[in-house]
Order: sequence, then C-alpha cells, then structure tokens
Amino acid sequence: METEILFNTVKLIPWSVLLQLSIVSIIALILKRYYDNFASYFMFRANKDLGKNVKVIVNGHKGYITFFTWRFIYVMIEDSKNELVIPISRWTTYTWIVCRNGKNVCEKEDI
Repeated sequence: METEILFNTVKLIPWSVLLQLSIVSIIALILKRYYDNFASYFMFRANKDLGKNVKVIVNGHKGYITFFTWRFIYVMIEDSKNELVIPISRWTTYTWIVCRNGKNVCEKEDI
C-alpha cells in the first residue's frame, strides 16, 4: 500500500513541474512584451525630433503625429485623412523623415 502511494507521487511530479514551467514561461513572455513596449516608448520619448504635432514622412506617407501611448503611435496621413497606427515596439523599423519648419523637406517631389 505504501509503495503504491510512493509510485503515484513519483508519477505526478513531472506533470506538476511541467505545468509550473509552462506557467512561468507564459508569464515571462508577457513580461517581455511589456518590457519591449516600455523600452520602445522611452526610446521614442527620448528622441527630441519626434513628438506630438510633428510633421513627418513615414514610409513615404506625409502626415503628422497626433498622439502616442506606450502601445501605439498615431500618425494622421494628410492625403487621405486616414490615421496610421504604428505599434510602439516596431516604430524603429519604419522610415521616418522629420519635416523642419522653413525647409521644403516635406514636399512630395523631394521624396
């Protein structure tokens, strides 16, 4: 009788360890996603050229930044009046051209 209890507990240990490891890995992936979002947000905020109401050209689309959060950057496209929503963790993969005041950098012919 005692040996059966011992064998049953030995058989249950790997499943409980597997369950614990899977829970820990899911929590680690969620925390990594939040870390990536916050790190990208602080990189965006640290960039002195980018911010709210700044005219930009993003991947060939002329517009201006309307709002940004720790999850998304919202760019209003001037041609179509649509809003481009960029995930904050992917903003570095886009091509950004900042339009300065007094310069013709934002003209379509210059792109």
